[in-house]
Amino acid sequence: MGYSPKLTAELCQSCYRLKHYGDVLSVNKIKVDSDTVLSQLKAMDALFVWVVDLFYLNESMVDGVSRHLLGKDIYLVGTKRDLLPKTVSDHKINTQINSFLKEAQVEVVGMSYVGNHGSQGQQTFLNDLKSKSQKRDIVFFGMTNVGKSTLVNSLSETGIISTSYLPGTTLDMLSTETSIGTIIDSPGIQDHDLWIETLDNATLKILQPQRAIKPLNYQLNENQSLIIGGLGIVSFIGAKDLSVTCYFPEGVKVHRTKYENATSQLDRIMESDTLKLENEPMILKSHKVRNIKFDCVIEHVGFVCISGEVSEVSTLFPKSLNIVTRKAYI
Repeated sequence: MGYSPKLTAELCQSCYRLKHYGDVLSVNKIKVDSDTVLSQLKAMDALFVWVVDLFYLNESMVDGVSRHLLGKDIYLVGTKRDLLPKTVSDHKINTQINSFLKEAQVEVVGMSYVGNHGSQGQQTFLNDLKSKSQKRDIVFFGMTNVGKSTLVNSLSETGIISTSYLPGTTLDMLSTETSIGTIIDSPGIQDHDLWIETLDNATLKILQPQRAIKPLNYQLNENQSLIIGGLGIVSFIGAKDLSVTCYFPEGVKVHRTKYENATSQLDRIMESDTLKLENEPMILKSHKVRNIKFDCVIEHVGFVCISGEVSEVSTLFPKSLNIVTRKAYI
């Protein structure tokens, strides 16, 4: 779906470099908003497969699905199942997915979860798609970087769908033949600029875990803070035997410190940590403390699960990072 110097080439220049060198610097990052993609899908008679990233679930939300695809058959598949800790049951995932779909106001005809680049759980997924597609085309859609093209590629008989860890590399509708019929990979949706685009490739890889997340557990008392990489701070005021568990890719370093030392410690860590955003205003945000176990989510990075007694939870991160809370995932 791009320029190639050879007319006989199976892959365009961008896809060739992605496949053989992992070189994404030469690939133009084209932002495609949800309305543009979903309005194209609306005119199609197909089974629509909404691909979400089970680890980065908040970041997988697509605006306007209920509006554009009302009355269409939608199937949800969660990728990267293997990256969640082994203690996470399908029941726990189902609970989060049901809340996710309720927020999106979307009903689905089915759902399943896959891992290991689409190989784990693939047969169940294929059987489901075959029975629900009713010989129609199967169209995959979702946000950039949720593993959509990687999943389609694992199903392809030709193996020419381009994939990358860099968001925004599916440039157009790409079709491929599979054992269950024609599958179409739509452009990855990106409704706004992402702060991760400012990172170099080596740093970006840190946020793409390659193996199951290993939880980091802390017992906190009084006023303490956790520094996340060189990005920012999550602080806990008035903690009493507070249980805090961090779920981040292994390259994201977590540092525990006293609350009053947190900002000076962050400045020191930023001098050596590659995961940082410089020259951007920091936003202090206080979060509502829930009476139940809850997560503080740092979008595109990971989340902190909080359980126990605490008076206040606050975050200090660059303006472009979105920080939200939700009912505990795990």
